[in-house]
Amino acid sequence: MSANRFLFIKSVFYFIALYSLYVCVSLLPFRRIFRLLTALLSSLLFLYGIIQKLILFPILLENTRATDTQFAQLVQFRLASGRIFGIFSLPTLYAMICGVLILFCIHFLLQPDPKKRLLWTALIGLGLLNLYYSVSFGALFSLSAALFLYLYLSKKISFKLIVPLAMAASLFFFLVTALRFSEVRSLKPLKLRLSNWFQAIRLIQERPLLGWGLGNYEVASPVQIREGEPASIYAHSFPLQLTAELGLPLAAILLICTFYWFRRHRSAFFDPATIPFTSALFLVILFNLTDIGIYFLGCGVIVAFCCAQIVPYQRSPNPLISIFLILGTLSWAYTQYAADCQRKADLLFSRAETRQAETLYKKSLKLVPWSYKALSSLAILEFDRGNLDRAVLYARNTLKYAPYHGSTHYILSKLAFQDNMVMNSLYHAKMAVTGNRRNSEYRTWYETLDRIISAQLGQTGN
Repeated sequence: MSANRFLFIKSVFYFIALYSLYVCVSLLPFRRIFRLLTALLSSLLFLYGIIQKLILFPILLENTRATDTQFAQLVQFRLASGRIFGIFSLPTLYAMICGVLILFCIHFLLQPDPKKRLLWTALIGLGLLNLYYSVSFGALFSLSAALFLYLYLSKKISFKLIVPLAMAASLFFFLVTALRFSEVRSLKPLKLRLSNWFQAIRLIQERPLLGWGLGNYEVASPVQIREGEPASIYAHSFPLQLTAELGLPLAAILLICTFYWFRRHRSAFFDPATIPFTSALFLVILFNLTDIGIYFLGCGVIVAFCCAQIVPYQRSPNPLISIFLILGTLSWAYTQYAADCQRKADLLFSRAETRQAETLYKKSLKLVPWSYKALSSLAILEFDRGNLDRAVLYARNTLKYAPYHGSTHYILSKLAFQDNMVMNSLYHAKMAVTGNRRNSEYRTWYETLDRIISAQLGQTGN
């Protein structure tokens, strides 16, 4: 199976899992425990975020200063920014989830229940502090827009208070901007987004009709990253990424179907009972326009949960459909477990614990033989050990599934040069630069080879 097909099937399983969650949430009485669930999740996440910032970050920074492994350097780089990420992988994702929980807390604060207002006020304060420490412009903007939509639709407060709230949001945005003033002054966040968006647009221009295949943005994007641009396996815009993967015709059909579905259920979105979920969904949609999107599980879960509350699944469960959804969800969980093994191995490898890393990489490959990330890491591991035959085997298998993988081409270039296959070495060196134009080591190696070959050709000519 090619990487394109595997990544496509993996993405299909993921969306089946989200649809299964949508059906399950629709059938279960979540409205009864929604208040309790919001209070519990907000308390746990917001308190942990504060603990992470004030206690865990300083301890980890102190501990990693004594070591000089790749893992320690990565930790120091990640923590030095001071941006909290809770139990999630990215500060922006955590900030978006904080924004949704804050929105729900505001909804309950405005309910006619004075006994619980102190609790909701405290949770909102903790949530805003977490949002401040995450330093996410996109999440702050999305929360502000969603909050104004909620207040407008629910008519909880008079129009006179909208202006003071807008001023408060502006002040909070100014404080967050102050934390990243050096980045903002150089327009770094905007340049990052624009670079990622233009990379996605170039991919769309290259394959406008059929696209690159669902889930295949990560293997297609490296060749479109130009010198000086940031590398990312996401377009930081879900609509752009989905269009690059599906192609313009299919993306247009999907957009039309979504619009038709919304128009058909329009009254449900503006029902007083569903307004908080409509506002939360609006927050996520705004976030998807300028960031990672529902490819991240936390974001996808919120979309499934909100849609189930607004337009619940009302058909009687069909046995065949139920079996299909269960099998699809289990298949996604299987591929996710294999990916988790690979990520744990990456962590161990960065900490120089190569034996444990090798065990997990091979376990990941037993589960999913087409995992190009595990294959490429094993190629590097064997190359560092001096097991060149194994390194070549893993490297060639990697290129079957990820033709533009930079580090793999770099290894093959080095090995070809050792075997006096100079032109083959130059080819792989050029492909390494194509796959990762930001890596100065790859570029230096390619330029060195180019000079050597030019000198040899010059001597031959003389």
